[in-house]
Amino acid sequence: MHITTTQFIIAQVFGLVALVANVLICQAEKRKQMLGLQLIVNLAYLMNYVLLGALTGAAMCIVCSFRAIIFGKLDKENRPTWPFVVMLVVVIATGIITWQGIISLLATVGVVMTTITYWQRDPQSVRKFSLISSPLWMLYNLFSLSITGFLTELLATLSALVGFARFRKKPRAAKLAVESETAL
Repeated sequence: MHITTTQFIIAQVFGLVALVANVLICQAEKRKQMLGLQLIVNLAYLMNYVLLGALTGAAMCIVCSFRAIIFGKLDKENRPTWPFVVMLVVVIATGIITWQGIISLLATVGVVMTTITYWQRDPQSVRKFSLISSPLWMLYNLFSLSITGFLTELLATLSALVGFARFRKKPRAAKLAVESETAL
């Protein structure tokens, strides 16, 4: 697909919107906030990939939007496993249907990993698992000419590391030491 300069620029603007929302994901304290921001990221990237002719990425954004809605509505503690399994099957089927060569494998495996990521109950686990899919998406974005997509994954990785450090639980001994100092 031939991409005009205007398409490229507009695609990068949508990518910039997604970039900002994606960085905020790992700074959110609650899982539901993370999933809501993920919905914004997916819709902005849908437009980014459509404009760049990256069909697998665009289709995965639609799948991921539904995933964010479904996972966000499920009870955190008493949820059935079938939505998770169905999402994985849909992701793989979408990758096969939109196959554009090996580049589609990057997006497909990336979304499989983010599906596993967003199935996690603990926000810290979400941050840890998000580090796995980023290299796949970085490559996909480079091959698809989504410069903002590449930068998003780079910043999301850094944001996940910051969020991980920021919300990590202090060891019990360190917590008791801080509590005893404030009691004095």
